[in-house]
Amino acid sequence: MTYEEIIEKVKHSQQKMNRSLNVDIYTVDNNKKVVTICKMHDDYHDLELAIIFKKGSFKIEKIAPRMLRTPYSICLQATEPYKNLIGISAFERGVLKKIKELIKRNIGCTHITEMIEVSFRALFASLENLDGSMFDTGVSSEEHRQLVMSLPGMLNTCKAFNENDKNKELLKSAREKLTKSNR
Repeated sequence: MTYEEIIEKVKHSQQKMNRSLNVDIYTVDNNKKVVTICKMHDDYHDLELAIIFKKGSFKIEKIAPRMLRTPYSICLQATEPYKNLIGISAFERGVLKKIKELIKRNIGCTHITEMIEVSFRALFASLENLDGSMFDTGVSSEEHRQLVMSLPGMLNTCKAFNENDKNKELLKSAREKLTKSNR
């Protein structure tokens, strides 16, 4: 089925649940820190998560989950263990597994953990734009894809970064354009 066919099925149905996740990213402290703010809203929750990262290493310096609305009052106790994540880098290999080891499911909140993952993914997507250089490098979309594929840990993480699509000439061209734009 196509997306349109599935959507057609729900046109005259009553919605049973709505959940939205939103991430905003900022640079602060003279561009030395990056802040992600993630908000999750659904029929049972209003949750917020703010994380301060050191720019460059992207290590967590501060993390502050906040629960404004939860289905159970005991949920409020689940925010404390997240302080154990201070010092880990959003981009270290196996970081999501490490988070799940540090914050066991029975002491944390599955939604806060999901919000961390969404924040890390959004942070990665924003990397090139964090210093304002995304649109002035002259690098094409395909060259950019080759650059991302060359980053440690990115190869074969999705269809766009399939190792069979590596192109040495495009990667070389992209690196030359970046070098010129940094002069």
